[in-house]
Amino acid sequence: MAISDDINLKWGRETVFKFYHHVNSLKWYIVLTMLLVGCARYPKIEMPQVSKNRLTITFEVKGTINPNSYYFLAFDDDDDPLDGPLPAVVKPFGNGWGTGSFTRFIEIHLSRATLFEVNPNDPLQPVLIGYPIDFEQRQSSITVTVDMDSFFRAGIPNAIDFNIIAVDEIILDPNYEGIRSYDALGPRGNDYVTIPMQATAEYRNGQGFIKELSGDAFPAGSDHLDIVDWEVKVVRVK
Repeated sequence: MAISDDINLKWGRETVFKFYHHVNSLKWYIVLTMLLVGCARYPKIEMPQVSKNRLTITFEVKGTINPNSYYFLAFDDDDDPLDGPLPAVVKPFGNGWGTGSFTRFIEIHLSRATLFEVNPNDPLQPVLIGYPIDFEQRQSSITVTVDMDSFFRAGIPNAIDFNIIAVDEIILDPNYEGIRSYDALGPRGNDYVTIPMQATAEYRNGQGFIKELSGDAFPAGSDHLDIVDWEVKVVRVK
């Protein structure tokens, strides 16, 4: 073989090797770039830990859930069954929707559920606790599940006084002269229920409680507020 042929062959091999090395490096660069771009566009989502102690509330209204209305799940954990959460139906309206005795609540508005603790120093500025571990809003019913250890931060109580309060608006004006549209548990909304919390159990409308019926929302025809059924599930793992 001539020297020139040998040089050409060597050059050809080096060229092929360099080209292959360049293509291979480019391939890995593209893959790495895609991974980095993917990480930037789709950040890692921290999934919540599995909750051991859960409280699930489901309620249903006669009509269709109105995302613009307010649906409150109010809880009183002061171990006194003689007082509990009530709807604010006469002025002054206090915090705009609820009165009586309650220590924490879940606000459902605009298809979102938020957990709060009542601020005893300023009832108009509740303390944000967080969000439920599960929330589902259907056409005429809503289900909310909370982690009890996070919701009852001072410790899970022996029992809670519980009411569902549905209103069209938050009324803060003490001189408001309009109509207070609302519904809550019982014919007048004053029949909050006491739910034991120390063992796994299910509690339903009318089973040991005053049965919630349709047609008692005010004013008549407020079907999107008219609570017709409810259920509470307590799950305890000791």
